[in-house]
Amino acid sequence: MWIRALERERAARPIACTTYEDLTNLDLENLRRIAFHTLRLAHNWARTEPRVIGAIKAIPLGTDVRGFDLLFQVPAAELYVFHSRRTGEAYTWHAGRARQVAAPLRVPPRVMDVSPGQERAGVFTMGLLTSESAHSFTDNKIVVICLEYGPAGVKLSTTFSQLLAFNLSHWAIFMTDDYVGVLECSPHVPTSGEPGESEYLRLIAFNLTTGRQATIHTDMPGKEFALSHSGTSTIDGDVFILLENKKKARITRIPKDYLPHDGNPNCPAVSRLKWEDNASQYDIVPRDEDDEFVPEGALSANDFYRAPAVSLHAVRPASSHLDPFELPHDGERMQVRFWGAADAPATAPRLELQGSIDIGGQLQDSPGASWKLMLLAHSGRCMLLVVDQGTDAELVLVRFDAASANACSAHHLVVPEFIPLSYVYGLSIDDHRGVVTLLDTRGYMFAIPYA
Repeated sequence: MWIRALERERAARPIACTTYEDLTNLDLENLRRIAFHTLRLAHNWARTEPRVIGAIKAIPLGTDVRGFDLLFQVPAAELYVFHSRRTGEAYTWHAGRARQVAAPLRVPPRVMDVSPGQERAGVFTMGLLTSESAHSFTDNKIVVICLEYGPAGVKLSTTFSQLLAFNLSHWAIFMTDDYVGVLECSPHVPTSGEPGESEYLRLIAFNLTTGRQATIHTDMPGKEFALSHSGTSTIDGDVFILLENKKKARITRIPKDYLPHDGNPNCPAVSRLKWEDNASQYDIVPRDEDDEFVPEGALSANDFYRAPAVSLHAVRPASSHLDPFELPHDGERMQVRFWGAADAPATAPRLELQGSIDIGGQLQDSPGASWKLMLLAHSGRCMLLVVDQGTDAELVLVRFDAASANACSAHHLVVPEFIPLSYVYGLSIDDHRGVVTLLDTRGYMFAIPYA
């Protein structure tokens, strides 16, 4: 009975164990523990102000942490992978043991973007868009790192590495179990005149086993992307490119037939795709026509739960531009948009706007960090933000549930006073166990349980 109930629940949303935990190997006591932990978290996170439940772990990482970035946490596990911009090494930590548990792995010192994680039983893999230098386009490289864990121990290794084209701009890395890729365009995009071949957007993908490459040329001029914000996500092997500009969002689908997955050995090395033939458009309706939308970022997640993308926009009301003495944060808010797979039957997978919510305030600045203080959970079902409310900062959890009448909801997480949010420069969220992890500039990692 417990196994059937937990398997049904896990098919719809995360539960308090790894995604691929074999529940048939667990005894009754552990099955009940997972069920009650999952229910406790659901009840707590439904509160307006979820409270801390249990002991907070404070783990010293050392004094030289200002160059540390948290690359990922294995969902429902206490394993974290950090990257040092100073040494160019990745480190694996176990929060329960409060120490490193695998040999460091050399990767380039600059990580510009990370893909959604790919998870299997005892294995977690992530693609990194990296560079050896700080200010050039000469040595951009895709590196795929793999964390293996189990009774035999923990091992971090590189499973794929690919140097990208010289003197081109790359961004928005994506990855599935079969392939990894990026968007590519010339960094020198003219604002007028007919663009050259390198000034149109391209998608580059590589098979993770054979390394065979597929290049998809589009008819979208790069200058359209220079004026907008873009991201990528995947659904059932198709790649979706999300392009947002002011009050409009455009989504283009790259069908899997163009991509070098294992089931497509005859994938063409070079192909062309017309943007509008595969695109859909959404108009964002503001409260006021003069509201100004400023993109803060687009994040992607694994598509297991059919919620693979979220975007965040700062919204500046028209009135805030009229009073020169008004503080920048007065009246400002942010809009979180969840993008998910369409439920309606369709001839092909479709990514569409599933819900949005406004949150007062703006993202807190985090000097010295590689990324802004926002993070999408591995499941894609919730987002974590450190929000500047003007006088103080708050840790905000934004949840998405397509089955609910109010698909999006915001919750202000209670954080103890000995963890000042003004010191936070990195974060993680495990929505299987309900653990939020914060890195602060004093050299500590705090693992905060909410179930």
